[in-house]
Amino acid sequence: MVKTHRVGTLTLGISLIAFGVLFLLRIFISSLTYAIILKLWPIIFILLGLEILIANFIQKNEKLVYDSAAVVLTVILAFFAMIMSAIDYVIEIACAYYLGL
Repeated sequence: MVKTHRVGTLTLGISLIAFGVLFLLRIFISSLTYAIILKLWPIIFILLGLEILIANFIQKNEKLVYDSAAVVLTVILAFFAMIMSAIDYVIEIACAYYLGL
């Protein structure tokens, strides 16, 4: 029987923690904008690539299977960050317009 290793689960977990911490910090640190958080989305691909490489080298006798649910949730997380960034940008522009800044 060949063991399987689900690739993507670790990346999803790390991404959820990282983006959750960033969104939480956004509440307390006004200089941390959603635009900055959005610019960090390529880290998700870096993490996924590292997870695949590490799983490939360390677990040679296991079959690698992509955790499709984790990959889909990671993509949704990236889109959520993009949407939050767009909303923040629109709010900042609207406030600057109405306040005459």
